[in-house]
Amino acid sequence: MARDMHAQSVVVVSLVKGMVLVAGGSFVMGSVDFYPEERPLRDVRAGDLWVDEHPVTKRAVPPVCSGHRACDGRRTGSRPG
Repeated sequence: MARDMHAQSVVVVSLVKGMVLVAGGSFVMGSVDFYPEERPLRDVRAGDLWVDEHPVTKRAVPPVCSGHRACDGRRTGSRPG
């Protein structure tokens, strides 16, 4: 599947310090060369996404709760509401 790709320049001003915009776009998703579940090739559009400039780890984020099984890392089989 040949695609005509055109580069675009976008100027974005972040109102939130430390966040950057990953511009959305279209791409071909899937493969005919590997696993059957990756078929068929299909055109996909992903929207824009704001992300942190640097990776965020659990250690870097203060806990929002403590002493509850939903917050201590154990899998309970249900999602906290």
